[in-house]
Amino acid sequence: MTEINRFKKMRSFQDIKLEKAKLRYEMLLAEKNLVKSLNYTSGLFTVGAIMSRFNRGLNTALKTYSFITGFLGRKKKQYRNEQIDE
Repeated sequence: MTEINRFKKMRSFQDIKLEKAKLRYEMLLAEKNLVKSLNYTSGLFTVGAIMSRFNRGLNTALKTYSFITGFLGRKKKQYRNEQIDE
């Protein structure tokens, strides 16, 4: 609706030139944002980026496994100590 109002307010040739310049500027901004998005998206699928994400996932899995085994080991040790004390 606002676009229609912008065009209704044009009265002279100078208004048309200004509107044309505004539209050209808006198109350049949209194109710049599109190229930026495409570059970011293509950067997600490089070999380095994939290996980096894999490495972070593997490190997280190893830390989680280490935490769980350590926790279970302490529980087992406490259980053994309780059995000996009785």
